[in-house]
Amino acid sequence: MEPVIGWLDPEGTFYECKYGDHKILAQELTTNKVASSPQDDLWERSFINITTDVIGWNCQNKPTDQQIAWLLSHEQNFDSGQLEDLAECRDFYKF
Repeated sequence: MEPVIGWLDPEGTFYECKYGDHKILAQELTTNKVASSPQDDLWERSFINITTDVIGWNCQNKPTDQQIAWLLSHEQNFDSGQLEDLAECRDFYKF
């Protein structure tokens, strides 16, 4: 099974990338060309970073309903580290 790697936007659209290409994809998705980094821009806009063994989100912002729906509908494709992070997110935000 291919790993789930990419960025998940607040509307629930997943942008897939290859391992190690998060920065390149972030540059394509950023709308703030003067941000300290493209990844910071995406974090501030509540994107969720999904990579091998990790699902990372900005803890200041609860995942949107669309992001939650996407995460739960793709749970069977996540690796063990991603599942651990999803469980922490579910516990923290109660979904």
